[in-house]
Amino acid sequence: MLLGVAVLCSIAHGIAMPLFAFVMGDVVDTIGDQTDPDIMDVIIEQSLWMGYIGIGTTVVGGLWHGLLTYVAAKQANKMRVAYLEAVLSSDICYFDEMSPAELPTRMTEDVQDAIGFKIGMCLMNLSMCVFGFGFGFYRGWKITLVMLAAMPVVIATSALLGMVMAQGVVETQSWYARAGAVAEEVLSSIRTVTMFGTQQRENDRYGSCLAEAKKGGIRAGIQNGLGVGLAFCSMYCSYALAFWYGGTLVEDNEINDYTGAPYNGGDVLAVFFSVIMATFGLGQAMPPLQTFQAGRASAYAIHKLIDDRTPGIETRMPPRRGSVTNATPQDPPKMESLSLENVTFVYPSRSDVTVLKEVSLTVKPGTRVAIVGESGSGKSTVVSLLERFYDPSSGRVLLNGEEVKDLQGGALALRRLFGYVGQEPVLFAAS
Repeated sequence: MLLGVAVLCSIAHGIAMPLFAFVMGDVVDTIGDQTDPDIMDVIIEQSLWMGYIGIGTTVVGGLWHGLLTYVAAKQANKMRVAYLEAVLSSDICYFDEMSPAELPTRMTEDVQDAIGFKIGMCLMNLSMCVFGFGFGFYRGWKITLVMLAAMPVVIATSALLGMVMAQGVVETQSWYARAGAVAEEVLSSIRTVTMFGTQQRENDRYGSCLAEAKKGGIRAGIQNGLGVGLAFCSMYCSYALAFWYGGTLVEDNEINDYTGAPYNGGDVLAVFFSVIMATFGLGQAMPPLQTFQAGRASAYAIHKLIDDRTPGIETRMPPRRGSVTNATPQDPPKMESLSLENVTFVYPSRSDVTVLKEVSLTVKPGTRVAIVGESGSGKSTVVSLLERFYDPSSGRVLLNGEEVKDLQGGALALRRLFGYVGQEPVLFAAS
């Protein structure tokens, strides 16, 4: 509901600009008609329409911006919670393949952008484009076609300007990067440079890189200046073409299909500004579309884990504090005996390395057992199997003569039985 209202408001916001140009053309017509005795009454009415458009733009603009921001934040928060629950319910194999630093803070921001302010901007600009061209064709299709005929030249020069500017930036940055590498190399080995007395040599080497960067900057400045001049030249020439053709229609008393009367200055201005706003809207709609694509890809990655991932080992989250359902966790079994029978284990993320091979071990009640070995021999792996972070590739892990994967209460009850302190313990500020 809120999303639908926001979409309609963003579309209405886009219509306002071409509509303003439409009314402005009528104002120009009225001002040019000196024979009308009620000219002030007509101008006041048209001015009020402009005011109404301004008020309406303020209302719908504020609505779509606020509603989309609210909906996007709410949806992103739901997605973060669902994703975190899915991650916390995943088995350890998942974390062997993905670092915690890769958790989707950036991805949820992409999703929030895709359904928030930027998608509203995209809809507004697309609406401005469609209705701008629509008003232009409706008010004066001949002038609109002439302006569209010149559009490829304007687009081509703008694209050329973008390519030239990007090339100049890349070239200049590459030389500055080389100069920075020289400076970093010298400063990191300053004792060696000082010992051999090569400060002047290194200074000259750094200066040569800066000189090349300066030359590249000068070339880029000249190219950018010519490119900007060419782009504006083509744009203003297209404007001149539109006004020239519009003036020709006015001079020849060409009949306007919209009014049924000859073309006048108001028609020319209304069509001109409608088409200009339409092309502006088209150009401004492209960047938000890229944001939408990024958000779509991020949403797919998030939902792939939430909806499709099935942990190989059931890892149910403990009930929330104060919840009614399952308020009392399953009591862990009493440990009477613990043993490994011919256990072979290979980490899923390192399938070419066998960590444990046919290992058998029995721990009797009341005894203390220390597992000693060199790094990588499988000491921590044994504990991981007892905690059922993993299941053995072959063999069995038994508690009281029963396989741990068959114990009532699952992995959660088993982990409540064991105390585990890692080599690099982490303390949470939760007490």
